[in-house]
Amino acid sequence: MIFRRIPTRAEVTRQNQARARRFPCDCPHCCTTASSRSTGFRSVSFTRRSKYSTFTESNSILKICNDLKFEPKHIVEAGVGGPIACRASEFISDNCKIDLFEANPIFYKMLVDGLSKCPNVSIYNIGLFNKNGTMQFYDRGASGFISGINSPYNQNGGKDFASSINIQTDTFDKYDDGTVDCLMADVEGAEWFIIECMKSRPKLIILEMFGGRAYINPFNKEISNWMQLNKYKEVLKDESDICFLKNE
Repeated sequence: MIFRRIPTRAEVTRQNQARARRFPCDCPHCCTTASSRSTGFRSVSFTRRSKYSTFTESNSILKICNDLKFEPKHIVEAGVGGPIACRASEFISDNCKIDLFEANPIFYKMLVDGLSKCPNVSIYNIGLFNKNGTMQFYDRGASGFISGINSPYNQNGGKDFASSINIQTDTFDKYDDGTVDCLMADVEGAEWFIIECMKSRPKLIILEMFGGRAYINPFNKEISNWMQLNKYKEVLKDESDICFLKNE
């Protein structure tokens, strides 16, 4: 949701129009009636608030890594969205292993169509959770969430719970080989389940912790305690995400 290249206004408009057709949604977390919103750096015109319009490229993950003199070798991104939303895409041309996890089957197909030919990219149609199995998933576009999670959609007044799909879930430790040095997770309240199963101790961890009018990550306390125990500190924060850096 943050720390990446911001698309052009034309890209945002096309993506939002397509999203509005595919995923009509009344959730205040991902929708707005305003015609423009200030990001804190510049104003972006759009009709639906989305993953594609928070920070400018001055705060991309590449810029942050360069400022830290840090060159990631193994990036994991969970809750990617489509290819244009992929924050790890800045590193696809580098010698960097990239693992992408997307529970939404529509977004997963978009990722496969757009990125599967990249030899250093692996894409999984998995919802990272605290158990292996099949779970209900409420497909609300960028605000899709696993049933039972107190997600941004829930906390910000989402009303449509009539339809859901089944998705495959699994625990992150089965995919973590211990070498992940950059983790980005925007999984609508399920970030803690990735952290608690993680073998690696990445140098950078970026998590969605806030959002919309009311959302606070339901596992904020657990995440904060884990970060303190494992010697991480907050280095960047915006209206939705926190970037944690591991102390050496």
